[in-house]
Amino acid sequence: MVKWLLCFLAFLTCSLSAADDGKVVYSFESGKMQCSSEIDGEGNLSILLESLHTNTKLHFKNVFLHPTGKLILSLLMCVEQDTDFCAGWVNAQEVSIAIYPKAVDKITLNGKKLFQKDKITVMNVS
Repeated sequence: MVKWLLCFLAFLTCSLSAADDGKVVYSFESGKMQCSSEIDGEGNLSILLESLHTNTKLHFKNVFLHPTGKLILSLLMCVEQDTDFCAGWVNAQEVSIAIYPKAVDKITLNGKKLFQKDKITVMNVS
């Protein structure tokens, strides 16, 4: 029961604040990130990770096919905060995001390549 309550409270403090076709914005604490994805007619898939706050760092871990057939992106999201009146803090959370890419004629996402295998490319905004 206590584990369930802790999981529920963790869910309440984290939120998927927006989800469009090919785009997910995720936040927790004071950190915020965006994951964009596109797929072209040849099956090439591009995923772009972007930190939306200067205190948010993203660390790519893995991309894999879940047994349900959904493509899952796994990353570590670290949020750091320093203040003048108290000590700074760091909070990290492993995030798993189901990828629902936007179908496009030509892929337009650009960034620093973090991972590339077969027809999947994961990038980070530099």
